[in-house]
Amino acid sequence: MKFELLDEGEYEAFAREWPNASFLQSASMAHRREQDGWTPHFVGVRAEDGALKGVAHLSVRSVFLGYTDIECQQGPLVDFDDTETTAFFLREIREYARGLKAMTLLINPNVAANHRDGDATIQTDGYDPGKYLLAFTDAGYTHLDNVEIDKDPWLMRWYFYKDFSDIHSEDELMDSFAQQTRWSVRKALKSGVRVRQIGESELEAFYGMLVATSERRSFSTRSLEYFRSLMKIYGPEDVQYLVAELPLDEYMTNLAAQRDEAEAEAQQNDPESAEKKERTAHRVATEAAQHYSKKLTEAEELAKEHSVLLLAVGVFIIYSDSMTYFVSGADTTYRAFCAPYALQWHAMNYARERGLRLYNFYGTRGDFSRHPEQQGVYEFKKGFGGYVEEQIGYFEVAPHPVIDTVRNLIQKLRG
Repeated sequence: MKFELLDEGEYEAFAREWPNASFLQSASMAHRREQDGWTPHFVGVRAEDGALKGVAHLSVRSVFLGYTDIECQQGPLVDFDDTETTAFFLREIREYARGLKAMTLLINPNVAANHRDGDATIQTDGYDPGKYLLAFTDAGYTHLDNVEIDKDPWLMRWYFYKDFSDIHSEDELMDSFAQQTRWSVRKALKSGVRVRQIGESELEAFYGMLVATSERRSFSTRSLEYFRSLMKIYGPEDVQYLVAELPLDEYMTNLAAQRDEAEAEAQQNDPESAEKKERTAHRVATEAAQHYSKKLTEAEELAKEHSVLLLAVGVFIIYSDSMTYFVSGADTTYRAFCAPYALQWHAMNYARERGLRLYNFYGTRGDFSRHPEQQGVYEFKKGFGGYVEEQIGYFEVAPHPVIDTVRNLIQKLRG
């Protein structure tokens, strides 16, 4: 076997076809990270017959006295059950990092720590990640403490996935959801919420909703320039910026039609009838008509200032055989329209129609009970059906530990 630098074209051809390859290992993300000062290095391991057996995108950044930090996010892309190739590749990556004067080399492989269901319950199916952990430690890597990793909001180890392998139609997709989720999706569709993809000209309003959501939930979001560059680098086929919105003229027309239908139903039933069924039908229809009339009045007030209500936004990235729900925001003033459910419905159907195998809801947290806000996000994802995945975590090599210690000391002194 031989370790070597790869040109971008050969790397990307291999990575894009790798099952469940994360978008974080894509060449596009490598170029996105260049905007933040990281230089991409594409490396691979080649068999004696010349065939590539594994690849990795390493992000390298100069940090201190000519030394570097190196990251390999959700990589390398190699068959971890091929222990010989994996051991060789991990050792060679470590030595390559040493040659780049790395103070730290950080890797978090896309490898499960166990198998869980949608309730995060570990399955007793015989899966054992021990050999994967051993592959890293034998190659000279230190496994970082998962408890400490889980405290860092920027380091992710928990994900939520939905497998589309056995879903072939809209009806099958809908049936795979929990009852409350089906109700919410149908309510959004009945209300007239529409979902569409936007371009750069509408990005500022889109970003404004992301910022408002992050402030409400007390977490940080990336810059407008980050999302602008992500859109440009990936392109409209591989990253979709979706908005869920409500055209008020269509909404009011729909409400008026529903009100008229309810009023007609009320008139067809005598409130003084001797038949209880008829009296009940009249009452229900009358209440429905009043409900739609109230909603119509509210909509007419909104229409004085808006023609279209922006309800929710989301970024969805397509790579390999999966679509990743990357980030989203919503206006909770209009939560009754269930717009986030419309976003997911639209994205999942797109993924299904494109023949993708996996829908990645991206990060959740390992604590499913103590933080109400995070629990709500988890319950939202869980309602669409799927399973929790806990990954084995982060591995680090410090090829130049003395220099790394000096850096850490300086950082502490600077406060």
